[in-house]
Amino acid sequence: KLYNDALEIYKSMTVEDSVLVAVAGTLNNLANLYEKTNRYELAEKLYNDALEIYKSMTVEDSRSVGDSALPISALYEEINRYELAEKLYNDVLEIYKLRTGEDSVSVADTLNNFASLYEKTDHYDQTETHLEKSWIIFNEKLGPKARLTCETQRSLANIRRHLAASSDDESLLKKAIAGLTDLIETNTHILQEAIQEKASKGEALTDEFMADHHQRIVTEPHRRYYY
Repeated sequence: KLYNDALEIYKSMTVEDSVLVAVAGTLNNLANLYEKTNRYELAEKLYNDALEIYKSMTVEDSRSVGDSALPISALYEEINRYELAEKLYNDVLEIYKLRTGEDSVSVADTLNNFASLYEKTDHYDQTETHLEKSWIIFNEKLGPKARLTCETQRSLANIRRHLAASSDDESLLKKAIAGLTDLIETNTHILQEAIQEKASKGEALTDEFMADHHQRIVTEPHRRYYY
């Protein structure tokens, strides 16, 4: 109800780009609420309405168009409309490449989403290809200790292990083992540094702290990140 009330207020105001951005943001928030409550048709409509608003702005911000198209892509993936999801992911990827560069974090995020889609549709070679590209970008831009880098590296190692098991490809298995070994070493260093920092401040090691660092290794692969 509050989202709808806010939307009506925005609609009654002078239509300027700043207002349109606010309206689109409200639509996206409301769509996200509908998606979480499994009201997918309403979510799809509002996501698309928000996307059209960004496209209609006086000075079109293609980055905002990409940001708005991303949750629609994920929605299509969630409700098994894979062809539509793939098309929109492609659109988003091209937008981010144009606006943020070929090797930006936004491009890597979108490649991760592609990997999730291809894994769901049993295109494991494509999954491996997109995860590798994503991991290289995260590693270069964020560093080997960043959470996104570690999570993508783990996903990449796991998909290589799956491919090796199904094809008897020894080179892929070696890559998978090397990736997981490197990941364990990296996260061991991260944990040691975090423990030392806690000790220097006289802070106790809580269960939540240990669980967070444990999750760096065992976290579910292909998480989505929206901006």
